[in-house]
Amino acid sequence: MSETERVYDVEGFEAITEALRELLNTFPALKSGDIAFASMDANSGLSMLPTSGAVVKSEHVSIIGKVRRVCQYPFTLTYRGLGLSSDRKAAVKEWMDSLGRWLEGEPVLVNGSYCQLEAYPALTGGRKILSIDRSTPTYLESVNQNQSEDWTIYMVLKYKYEFQRNQKLM
Repeated sequence: MSETERVYDVEGFEAITEALRELLNTFPALKSGDIAFASMDANSGLSMLPTSGAVVKSEHVSIIGKVRRVCQYPFTLTYRGLGLSSDRKAAVKEWMDSLGRWLEGEPVLVNGSYCQLEAYPALTGGRKILSIDRSTPTYLESVNQNQSEDWTIYMVLKYKYEFQRNQKLM
């Protein structure tokens, strides 16, 4: 795999997307509704959107055909709100940043007590989540025509994918 060649874990994309959506919806500070996949009402909502496919960042093949890939799944989380006051904007930013910290495994304060993500969900097909990290803090990404605001945080889920390659292919 060359430095400029971009290889995707196409099947991994589906496995990661499903597991990530389930994980996001267990965030202890999530009050109501689900974090949707790539959709949101015009006035409000929470959405998760992959920014590309699951990209293979490195690959190692042993002499017996065992393949170990390290992959990245970049995604955004967006909170949309309408008619946000300055105080509410600050609260939205803090809430989104606490979601990011929680996904990174840091303790976060929710309703007066600390909560911490204990483990990432199990994946299928030889895949395992290694980490989830923030690429940016939460920021105001856009103000829409109806004056609703989109507050966004960029995240990267890193995982390993191990499998045995057929010897005939080598």
